Amino acid sequence: MARRAQRSAGAIALLLLLVTTLLVARVSPVRAPAVVAADQTFSVSSPALGRYAWRLESGRAPQSGGFVSERSLQSERSEIIDVSVPASVTTGRAVQVNEVVAELDSQRTLRRMEEQAQAREVLVAERELIVAGGRPEAIAAAERAVAVSEARRSEAEAALRRLAPLVDSGAVSVADLDKARLLTDTRTQEVALARASVAEVRNPPRAEELAALDAQLAAVDSRITEIATLLDNQQVRSPIAGVAEVGGEMLVRVYDLDPVFLHVAVSEVDLARVSEGDEATFASSALGTTFKGRVAEVASSVAIGIDGKPVILVTVEVPNPGRRLRAGMTGVVEFTHEGTVPRFASVAAAVGL
Repeated sequence: MARRAQRSAGAIALLLLLVTTLLVARVSPVRAPAVVAADQTFSVSSPALGRYAWRLESGRAPQSGGFVSERSLQSERSEIIDVSVPASVTTGRAVQVNEVVAELDSQRTLRRMEEQAQAREVLVAERELIVAGGRPEAIAAAERAVAVSEARRSEAEAALRRLAPLVDSGAVSVADLDKARLLTDTRTQEVALARASVAEVRNPPRAEELAALDAQLAAVDSRITEIATLLDNQQVRSPIAGVAEVGGEMLVRVYDLDPVFLHVAVSEVDLARVSEGDEATFASSALGTTFKGRVAEVASSVAIGIDGKPVILVTVEVPNPGRRLRAGMTGVVEFTHEGTVPRFASVAAAVGL
């Protein structure tokens, strides 16, 4: 009887201990500090003068700033490439996939493009003139241009004749007379060019000249395509859609904020009560409200927290359709471990209660 009573008392004591532990576990859920991270972050920076880099990161990993990809551009020789953010990209503005978020301007490359474009215009005009040769409508248009030029020259000569006698009386300055003479000379040159055009269009098309011009045009077009490709590579396009942030350490950032991922520092002691799939409630310090999510991943390695103590980084996925949560916000996460009751029930069964 005494032994039976002792065993019953021991069982009751153990049961009370388990119930008390369970109640404590329910009353004191796991709470831990958290930082909001974007699903993906695309950033453009200038780590050194003349060198620019853009980086794509993921917030899904337990460790913050999961690296995805990176690209950098170094200025060539002594030329410094200026980097700028388009005026349309401002903090808080929505950015679409493939939208230009930064431009790397090379004055040397732009000058090369302008030179090739001008060269192409000259070649095209020359080719059109050769192709038009011998056609009646082209000849008529060229002759009308000659008539217009001659009329302008006549007006300039008449004005010069009127002004010349007035210089001695002081009614007209010498400068005004020089301008009238310059205009007359210009009109005379225009007449000569117009007459030369008439002679040119009267000639039939010349196959050998056309072939040479076509070869030159092909070479210019090839150079223009090459330069255009280079200029396009100097436009930094966002690979993700999100919200822009301009300035700070980076020239520009784009955050994909739906969903967001919370990086939570859980102590080793509490880790047994946190599992993937558990519900989690995030209380935002900045917004003063709560958001629901689930544990997406638990790190397999130990990290060092801000207080120098070992912690396990846990990632919580939180839907954020209104994009109220922003990267860098802080708060506290409270975990609801769905396996709490079964675990204590199995312990009780194991000891025969």
